[in-house]
Amino acid sequence: MTKYTKEQINNILNLEGWLKTQIDVFNLYAVLTIGVSNNFKEWEVKQKTYSEKPLSITLEDFADCTSKAAVKKQFKKIMAKAVSAAMFPGDKVFDL
Repeated sequence: MTKYTKEQINNILNLEGWLKTQIDVFNLYAVLTIGVSNNFKEWEVKQKTYSEKPLSITLEDFADCTSKAAVKKQFKKIMAKAVSAAMFPGDKVFDL
């Protein structure tokens, strides 16, 4: 049983999107986009999205968390694992 609810975890992590909206940690997608840029601060129009997949993050992933700091630390681990699994399943990297 987890100590925190989904709402509490979202509030602890406090991920903000456009227009100061809160991003739901349990509804994230990994998107791999490759583009060309002459300026590291801006992307040119020539870019292609190769993959977009939902991340598998559940409340059970935070089951062992007993503090806010533990939730933040666990989120970093979960994100690394979830993004890697979503973007690079098996040997095939891109759907071309």
